[in-house]
Amino acid sequence: MFNLIRADMYRILRGKGLYITFAVLLVVNIFVFGMFNAAETGVIDFGGEEVVEIMGVFGLTGSAIPASLSGSMDNIVWFMLAVIMLVAASIFDNNTVKNDVAWGMCRIKLYMSKLILSAIICVALMLFYIGTGMLIATVVNGFGGPVYSGYWMNMLQVFLAQLLLMLGVTSVGIFLVFTTKRSGLSLGLYIAFLLVPMVVIQLLVMANSSWEWLAYYDLPSSLNMLVDIRYMETNSIIRALGLGAFYLFGGTILGVVLFRRAEIK
Repeated sequence: MFNLIRADMYRILRGKGLYITFAVLLVVNIFVFGMFNAAETGVIDFGGEEVVEIMGVFGLTGSAIPASLSGSMDNIVWFMLAVIMLVAASIFDNNTVKNDVAWGMCRIKLYMSKLILSAIICVALMLFYIGTGMLIATVVNGFGGPVYSGYWMNMLQVFLAQLLLMLGVTSVGIFLVFTTKRSGLSLGLYIAFLLVPMVVIQLLVMANSSWEWLAYYDLPSSLNMLVDIRYMETNSIIRALGLGAFYLFGGTILGVVLFRRAEIK
């Protein structure tokens, strides 16, 4: 399996797709940072009697950026779509999977090698997102001085919790590629997997606020909520992490079972 991962990594590093993905993520990071630091000015007229000017300048420092970017970690789920296409979909688009299977390659190893490599790149994307954000903020606004006691441990807890959900997303993406065997169809289903539950839950909440608890079963929403893991109730944390574990292990097991039985034409 290690040789499969190494060969795939060599293939991806020789291409442009991965570098373009990281470059676009950097642009998004700069844009998000610009939004954080934007000055917003508005004028409110209270019945013509009082005019109040509102100015909001965030000016986030390097130490404040990790929490802010962790609260927008759902951005990474869209970049994982490109990663999954690069890592896994290519063997079906080029039909090289037929040769791999014909040569006696273990299907489980083939599936797991794609999942593990995608997971490695997922970790790299998350670290890159937060790391470059801290670097940009530190250069522009400084680091922000001493951090509170337990700052780094809290950031690690948030990162690991969000990583579990991100691995769940990755597992679903690999599952879709290996079960549909078509990049276009798997791409559409991946987008639907992320958007449909979110839209349905938002509509239900708009109709009745008592449905707010459903947000814990929407993966992107749970991903962002975990930034406040220190203040979340234990049940809420368990639901969020349970969701990630369900998609990670459920997607992997079902994907392996179906791919082992699948006919490769």
